Amino acid sequence: MESLSIKKIKKEELRKKILLGFRICGFAFCLVSVSVMASDKDQGWALDSFYRYKEFRYCMAVNVIGFVYSALQSYDLVYFLSTGKHMIRNHFKQYFDFFIDQASFYFGLKLGF
Repeated sequence: MESLSIKKIKKEELRKKILLGFRICGFAFCLVSVSVMASDKDQGWALDSFYRYKEFRYCMAVNVIGFVYSALQSYDLVYFLSTGKHMIRNHFKQYFDFFIDQASFYFGLKLGF
């Protein structure tokens, strides 16, 4: 019986580490995306800038939100793996995480990704 609970704990810990890897990848991809879009100061063939278009600003805003969200989630998972407690101790945390994940997916779909 004891070995069964140890296996379950190790499986849950492995799942959290894999989730942390995905969160860090999302953080890195958003960081690259934000830095590339923010550093593009070249004007197009019509001699206008991307900053004049609301689509570009929307894309930039969604990437910044994704970057911040991924950073906070990664920090929370690292904190949980080191202490065993979440930073925000609320029973609605799982629902909040799911809602924000779905909202960020929807905003990404709206961009055409």
